[in-house]
Amino acid sequence: MKPNRGKFLGVSCILIVLIFAFVAAGQYFIAFLIFLLTLVVASFAIWPDKLGRTRRKRVVWHYSSASTTTFGSPAASASRSVAVTMAGVAIADLLDPVTGVGFTEGEEIWQCGNCSSLYHSESRDFVSEQNANCCVVCKAPNQISRFRFSRQVARPVTTEIARRFRPEVITTANVRRNIGRIVVFEGEVVDVQQSRTSETYAVKFQRGRWVDAFKLVIFPQYVHRFSGGSSTITSYQGHRIRVRGLIQKHDVFGLQIIVDREDMIEVLD
Repeated sequence: MKPNRGKFLGVSCILIVLIFAFVAAGQYFIAFLIFLLTLVVASFAIWPDKLGRTRRKRVVWHYSSASTTTFGSPAASASRSVAVTMAGVAIADLLDPVTGVGFTEGEEIWQCGNCSSLYHSESRDFVSEQNANCCVVCKAPNQISRFRFSRQVARPVTTEIARRFRPEVITTANVRRNIGRIVVFEGEVVDVQQSRTSETYAVKFQRGRWVDAFKLVIFPQYVHRFSGGSSTITSYQGHRIRVRGLIQKHDVFGLQIIVDREDMIEVLD
């Protein structure tokens, strides 16, 4: 039994008791009015969908399964669709802005309350840890919360900025204006260095000091997500790679692009 229906039935029972009380006291007119009110309340309990309650629409959500290939290569084809109860809005064309991958049935999903962009759990953690919990699409702070398919959401996924988001392809000339955003950067790796104090790696696109050169940075907590661990990271040296990642300006180490998994990097040669 749904909670609202139970409340209506409870009120109806109370009204019936009042009817008998007024009849016993000889107040037949008042008892008649309460009887009419009881009919109205009971009708909401019995036929809620036909008397003012909003019915949820069922939409078909087509999704692509998460691919283990690099982000620049063809993803695995979608094989099925899932009927999802939402606010009447399909989300077939929405991708996680961090990874560029769609969503699968039953997984935990997070949503920006400002622009409606959707995130996988790992992407939400990445944004929380590395971007001060600011959305990488609209830059709104502290707006990402858990998104549930099992109920009608207060803010449906309709905002065009979320639907049309595609990461900008940038060069070193326009890095600064993309701080806090997910972008695509392509360049030749001239050196790979490991921090002296941790398992942090800098995959450098420019020569010079770590603080001065623009680089791809992989923090220790993400190294295990690379198939060969540190050996995979060091193998990028001398290759041209394409990176989908978050632009960050570190207080000490300067401008960098960061990722949290191997499939956000594609080796081009």
